Amino acid sequence: MKIWRIFLLLNLCLILVLPSLAKDIIVQSKWTTQPVTIDGQSNDWAPDSLTNWKKFKIDFGFFNDGQNLYGIFIFNDRDYLSSIKNTGLTVWLNSEAKKKKKIGICYQLRQVSAEEMVAILEKKEGTLSEERKAEIMSRPKYLYYEGQFIDGKRNPLEPTPIGETFILPTFRMSQSQGKLIYEFRTPLNIKKLFSGSQVDLSREFRVGFEWGGMTKEMRAALMKNRAAAEARATAGGMTSNPKGERSVRDFDSPLRRPKKYSFWVGVKLANQ
Repeated sequence: MKIWRIFLLLNLCLILVLPSLAKDIIVQSKWTTQPVTIDGQSNDWAPDSLTNWKKFKIDFGFFNDGQNLYGIFIFNDRDYLSSIKNTGLTVWLNSEAKKKKKIGICYQLRQVSAEEMVAILEKKEGTLSEERKAEIMSRPKYLYYEGQFIDGKRNPLEPTPIGETFILPTFRMSQSQGKLIYEFRTPLNIKKLFSGSQVDLSREFRVGFEWGGMTKEMRAALMKNRAAAEARATAGGMTSNPKGERSVRDFDSPLRRPKKYSFWVGVKLANQ
């Protein structure tokens, strides 16, 4: 009996260790002579330009020219659609031989008010004319495809280009026949965009895809619900919820939190 226990324990250890020892997938980006149209469609991506990640049933691929990296990310499993719609897709970039979050771009579709849209456009384009503002304010809501640079702790980063123009990261998404497509673009001159950045995209680098988990808004709502529950308990002289009422701790348990998904691949840029 003891021998069998030892045998099972060794097998369990191998199951846990072997995935971490497995060689990372290295993906070859393909050179493009024309900028890829970022429209959330897969028309520009031939089957031989895509790699399949079987665990999550995802197809992905990369193109590049001298200035930009273009990518596509196709979900073929409906089970992940709600997760990514809540959090968006974050693409992490790291030129070290590590799966470490250095600089990322969070691609997320969100609804904004007309006032927020004016602020976003003025930040990108400068002061808008009164006629343009009035045109924007004529509609109450807008869908905004946001590509936001973030650091390893998910704090927003603002690019600081040195004497040259650059193209901000952007994306588009579409959904049809149970598939969700994210098509995105990010500039390759990361080192020049951020002072002190150690991310060099002029050679082989690592790309991490991440989605799911809890957003800041979800955490804020959780804290608000927790504070309200504690206030009700204190006001009623209670130390626990009445029978049948779910506690905030139950909702905040790891088993009930939205699951976070991620995987990393190596990417080699194509040369002209």
